[in-house]
Amino acid sequence: MIDLYFWATPNSQKILIALEELEIEYNIIPINIYKKEHMTEEYKKINPTHKLPAIIDHCDKTNQAHTLYESNAILLYLAEKKKKLLPKKLEINKYNCMKWLSWQNAHFTPAVKAKDVAEIKYNFQILEDHLKDKRFLCDDEYSIADISFFPWINEYSEFQININNFPHTKEWYYRIYDREATKKAKEIAKHFTKDAYFSEESRDFLMKNNPDKNKSS
Repeated sequence: MIDLYFWATPNSQKILIALEELEIEYNIIPINIYKKEHMTEEYKKINPTHKLPAIIDHCDKTNQAHTLYESNAILLYLAEKKKKLLPKKLEINKYNCMKWLSWQNAHFTPAVKAKDVAEIKYNFQILEDHLKDKRFLCDDEYSIADISFFPWINEYSEFQININNFPHTKEWYYRIYDREATKKAKEIAKHFTKDAYFSEESRDFLMKNNPDKNKSS
């Protein structure tokens, strides 16, 4: 069982998609960023950077609990744990996967956070050129590299981006969007936003998924 310390931030949604894709049993522990719960001393013990997400893997085989933070490190951990979502056909694509994880974190995401529209469009063009003859970032193999980008691209309209100007990127985006794991993750994530969190529907969802009830010992 994996405890996922979660709010519907793009980096947290990456992990939710991966957990669904890999069919790993998990338990969501909400960390409400609007209540500053990520800044508490209790959460600092899980992640000293006070960022989301973080996981604790209660490993059945070793009876040890492994704590991990930084979303792309978590993606790699989960993929290696299940031996899935890592490119296998070509040896070089294992490193291309790492390359895209690094580029997403070092270049794509900072531009989005800074709302640097010119840089975002430049980065979209890099994706567009790369994807013109590929189904996924690592050729035809869906991987954690694709997952790492999806939540950051998901709100492309907020970046003043017309995705129709990037047709190959649009096709790639909807290949990920239409996957069952992505749909389920998006459905779950909607209960962990500022507006939804206090709705009756979301309260019912959280009651049914109470971490104290489901948490693995």
